[in-house]
Amino acid sequence: MSSGNGPLLSVEAVELRFGTLKVLDRASFVLQRGSLLGLIGPNGAGKTSLFNCISGLYRFDSGDIVLAGRSLARVRPDQLAGLGLARTFQHPALFSGMSVLDQILLALDARARQGWCAQALGWPGSSAAARDQRRRAEALLARFELSELATRPVAMLSLAERRRVEIARALALEPTLLLLDEPAAGLDEREQGALARLLRSLREASGLSVILIDHRMNWVRSVCDQLVALQLGRVIASGPTEQVCTDSAVIDAYLGRAPQARARDFCTEGTTH
Repeated sequence: MSSGNGPLLSVEAVELRFGTLKVLDRASFVLQRGSLLGLIGPNGAGKTSLFNCISGLYRFDSGDIVLAGRSLARVRPDQLAGLGLARTFQHPALFSGMSVLDQILLALDARARQGWCAQALGWPGSSAAARDQRRRAEALLARFELSELATRPVAMLSLAERRRVEIARALALEPTLLLLDEPAAGLDEREQGALARLLRSLREASGLSVILIDHRMNWVRSVCDQLVALQLGRVIASGPTEQVCTDSAVIDAYLGRAPQARARDFCTEGTTH
């Protein structure tokens, strides 16, 4: 398959076991290019395990995951950035002693495979490349309202600020697919709204595709145009956001056999389950 045709990502009957426990049970869905897709489900549904399979942290037992026409079954996690995939984690994974600016520069350097190392060795053009990377890093910090924190060590930041730094660092890799694990955790309503607007603007400007996990259903519904719902490792619904939110199997998975009023609350106000 050509990388320019067909879906960006196909998850094809993926199974994952930990000993005798089946964590993913023939999980399947398709991500179209430019989609903002939310992966939802109760605690223990298999959402993070599926993320870990896509990002190479777990080796699935059967099935396949195909990114832009290439199977990820034997791709190492460190090779995924070169294939256009970047990821954040539920708990921000940053270098605590490094400044905010240096976090972004490090990602840009990894993307370009030239920069600080080349500058230190005096390679031709390295100074110009380093200046360009710094401009790009500063633009990313401005987009995430982090400019005033550029020289501050990450250890001195709040959780919300660290989360913004991690997303900015992921975008420095210029991915075509961004995986966000609980991106709104620790953010207040204003910051959640700003993040939602940013993700939509990135999709419009660059065609970025996003898969995210978050338990704030009202926020997920405000961001995503597609949802995939998991329960006990199986996909129980997938499709447009409003269609999945009103699916009876999805409502049952979150709320049990609820009165109609509770089902309406789930669809209109969201849940933190």
